[in-house]
Amino acid sequence: MFFRGFATSVLLPALLLTSPACQLSESKADDGGAPDKPASSSAPAAEPAAKITAPAKPSIVGARKPVDLPATIAALSDTDPQVRMRAVKDLGRAGPGSKEAVAALVTLLKDKDAGMQQAAANGLGQFGPAAKEATPALVEAFAGDRAVRTAAIAAVAKIGVEAKAAVPGLTALLENDDEQVRLEAAIALRSIGQGKSTAPALKRLLESIDEKVRLQAAVALHAISEEGEPCRVVLVKLLVGKDPQVRRGTAAELATYRSEAKDSIPALVRLLKDQNAFGYIREEAASALVAIRPDSQVVKDALAAAIKDKRKGVQNAAAAALRKTQ
Repeated sequence: MFFRGFATSVLLPALLLTSPACQLSESKADDGGAPDKPASSSAPAAEPAAKITAPAKPSIVGARKPVDLPATIAALSDTDPQVRMRAVKDLGRAGPGSKEAVAALVTLLKDKDAGMQQAAANGLGQFGPAAKEATPALVEAFAGDRAVRTAAIAAVAKIGVEAKAAVPGLTALLENDDEQVRLEAAIALRSIGQGKSTAPALKRLLESIDEKVRLQAAVALHAISEEGEPCRVVLVKLLVGKDPQVRRGTAAELATYRSEAKDSIPALVRLLKDQNAFGYIREEAASALVAIRPDSQVVKDALAAAIKDKRKGVQNAAAAALRKTQ
């Protein structure tokens, strides 16, 4: 299901927190009508035209043009911070074989500007395993501010098994006072192939007061352990959480338990009447119910009732789920 990919690829929050795939969006309504309250949006300010068109400086406007590596690296020394930031972003798409780009980004991890450090870490993450030489520098960045540390952890997670040099540093972060940092470190260790060592830390995070942390910890722990019971107990409780994104993600995760999550059916049936304006929570509940107990008459009756939902997306999801029960 949708959320499982979000949560385990980086769930993350958080981790993968820096990845768009880690963000659940409420900005779009389905085609059943407008939401009760329009979602807010804010577009980033446009870059000054003079900076974009300057021939000697890199640009990220319009179609993806090949990166002029020498010019882009030279732009890192520009006095204009906007030009430098665009250069960093361009380096991140220079291609997996560009050792020069990786080296330049590693140097920027020590920049005096934290925003530049964060951008450099994000750029290195885009290279994946090809940025393995950057692992020691990324580990040093764990000592940076909150945003820099998150970006550095995400980068080593994307480097994957080639970032084994980061294991000691990530393991130390499992004892960090910030539970979000502990979660990020656990997810990164799993990406590097050290997932089982994170189980104790993830179990402790199941008791967090933060709903999102509990959900992400349950998803991560279920992925590395056969101990599904403690995770499932937490998930069933989260179906009535305050955060709509958590309710949606919880329903999607419970679907992966199949019949083992049959005790969640009453809560999922109630979730089919969730008042979220967009309807996506009800859609996820319909999919989860049929995944867990397609032969249940309670499930069939609940799905039949959901076909009358005011949102077309929910109607379609309920109808599709009901067909699977036949």
